[in-house]
Amino acid sequence: MFFYTVYGVTVASDLLFPQLVVSEEKSRYDVVIEKTELSEEILKVLSEKKYEFGKEYSWLSNSTCQIQVHDGKRITYALTGNGHPEWLQTYILGYGMSMLALQRDMLPIHCSVVADEKGAVLIAGESGSGKSTATTAFLKEGYTLMADDMAWVDGENVYPAFPYQKLCRDVVEREGYDPEELIYIDEQKDKFLARYRGEFLTEARPMKGFILLHMTPEKKVTVRELTGLDRLHVYVGNLFLRKLMTREQKYAPYIGALGLKMASKVPLLCIGRPMEGNTAEEVVRVAFDWVNRL
Repeated sequence: MFFYTVYGVTVASDLLFPQLVVSEEKSRYDVVIEKTELSEEILKVLSEKKYEFGKEYSWLSNSTCQIQVHDGKRITYALTGNGHPEWLQTYILGYGMSMLALQRDMLPIHCSVVADEKGAVLIAGESGSGKSTATTAFLKEGYTLMADDMAWVDGENVYPAFPYQKLCRDVVEREGYDPEELIYIDEQKDKFLARYRGEFLTEARPMKGFILLHMTPEKKVTVRELTGLDRLHVYVGNLFLRKLMTREQKYAPYIGALGLKMASKVPLLCIGRPMEGNTAEEVVRVAFDWVNRL
């Protein structure tokens, strides 16, 4: 077995994850990841649905793998068809760990996280909104990386992922990475998984602020600070599983309670980036100015 530390838990796995932080603790663990056989029960219902989420049991099946998550303590997997092992790792660390988080009363947020001595800043946004640009800018200003694609939060604190970043091909080439040495993870968006070259923070940090980047039809950068329930809707709307979950699932009591706790404590700034023109520098400046006032 291999032992890792990720999202504040110790994981024992029969599958190698080269991107995870190795744990020195081998006598006890919180979660186990292990291979199993394809579930006949799941195969029977694939014509009707491809996934199901629950507090005690969740599963997902696609052309690469079948993943089952049990009681917040166990993830089982099986390759389907001609599924590639490296893609299997990506699905377990994404969908598998996000389902696990919900079962462990944590919110899996789709975001990047950077931190300084005062706390962590979560940066969320759909593809093209400038999330990677903003994250890189914070890192160049001395912030430390905690997560690049997903973080676990308990309403007050954020728990780090692993020291790797998802990079588009143009960034890989610009930063001097060798694509042959990276993990290719996304054919549609042409992305790679690359080890972060700077310092990586492995301990939880209190959340200092949340920045949501989005595209806007306006001609200028728009800035709006949200309060109250508006924050809740943004936090729930940026769950890692947001595109697969129904509204009822996203606002289930155990998720809503954590979302409300987060909404009452964590400031949130929405920055709209015009669809036309290059406003990256202005977006970054607005983000820095706001964070520095927290």
